[in-house]
Amino acid sequence: MSWLFAYGSLLLPAGEARPCDLTGWQRSWGVAMDNSVDLPGYKHFVTPEGERPALMVAFLSIAPRAGAIVNGVAISVAEDELPGLDARERNYARVDVTDDIDAGLDGQVWAYAGLDAARERLALGLREGRAAIASSYLERVLAGFDELGRRDEFDRLTAPMPAPIVDLEVVLHAPRAEPD
Repeated sequence: MSWLFAYGSLLLPAGEARPCDLTGWQRSWGVAMDNSVDLPGYKHFVTPEGERPALMVAFLSIAPRAGAIVNGVAISVAEDELPGLDARERNYARVDVTDDIDAGLDGQVWAYAGLDAARERLALGLREGRAAIASSYLERVLAGFDELGRRDEFDRLTAPMPAPIVDLEVVLHAPRAEPD
């Protein structure tokens, strides 16, 4: 059996989820997608008026950091689910964090850590003043931590938001993989 450590939007929906912590990693608003670029089978964001702003939309990510902790959940996943999740999480690399999880899980534990290119997109958006956090993404993340009863930990353990929150809704270009 494999597990996926979810620390952001993958918290919901979660089938068999076990609250746990990831040690030696820090969660931050560390990656972004370029909302002005169309990628086959991906997504983009629009305003309530239906406009597609040329923003770098920021998302949560994790990176190694001694002494840091990330709270989240471990979700059981079948091996055949991983390619779909990899495609969904195209701004991230799937990394083995089995040794960094504080729960006694039987099997390998994966997490998604931001790719350098996605980190560079966020840095560019911040420099150019066109980075933003989508309100719909933030609401999904916070709802997941509220449901877990771990919102205070999320707030305490997550680096501050580097960009403004903008009222944006996601437009999917293909069905999105979710852990069963």
